Amino acid sequence: MILLLKVMDAENQKAECGREHHRKAMLFHDAEKKLLQLEEKHRHAIVKARPYFEMKTQCDQMLATQKERVEFLQQAVKETKRNYATSLRTLEEISNQIHQQRRDYGMEKYILKMCKTTIFFFL
Repeated sequence: MILLLKVMDAENQKAECGREHHRKAMLFHDAEKKLLQLEEKHRHAIVKARPYFEMKTQCDQMLATQKERVEFLQQAVKETKRNYATSLRTLEEISNQIHQQRRDYGMEKYILKMCKTTIFFFL
């Protein structure tokens, strides 16, 4: 009994799908017929507009290429700025080290001078 119900249900679904397919096929056929009528009616306008759309396609491709180039250059600028900032930090560290060495050297000279003065003072 259950199997019979399943078979009948499947047949009903199959019939409904067949009807739906037929409706969709008729709609498609009508749309295709309408397309052909419109193409025939507007053939001159289509031929006249074709160069515009071909040019538009070329321009869109050129625009996409230029956008890619701009993105590439923006990445290159970011990388260059990052390298520049790193170089500045390195230079600042070198400068600080040089200043510290000069201060240390100056302090050593001062200490040596004081030692010599003190030695002469006691002599």
